[in-house]
Amino acid sequence: MCSAARWIAHRTTFITSPRYPRRYPANSECVCSVVTQRNQRLLVRAAADSALEWTPGCRADVLVVYDGSEQTLVRCGHLPVGLNVTSRTHAIFVAFRSDEQRQHSGFWLAIEGSFSTHTYNYSKAIDDSRLHPSAN
Repeated sequence: MCSAARWIAHRTTFITSPRYPRRYPANSECVCSVVTQRNQRLLVRAAADSALEWTPGCRADVLVVYDGSEQTLVRCGHLPVGLNVTSRTHAIFVAFRSDEQRQHSGFWLAIEGSFSTHTYNYSKAIDDSRLHPSAN
């Protein structure tokens, strides 16, 4: 579950919303930091179909991945299996917040350290959920 610090190197760790796969509680907040070796990057991917409450601009329930001070992924609504981003640095923060309205199943993320030099176009990952609202 989120709300923990993790150190990983050449292995995968998992972060889930509270109570995943059951509905997460109202008014939840959790933050998790993940760090790997300085010469590595972190691959963050949705390990299972996930769902958060969808609102324009993700003003209600939201999942945010920070790479340093930059928001590299901001999502609400549907998070499809395979959605992924690769960090530019060796440390990330994953933050989740829910409001008092509707709760959904939440998220399950897989995060692994890698020596990847792949550069990801973050602008495509930032809240494209507004284009594909959840059917829930």
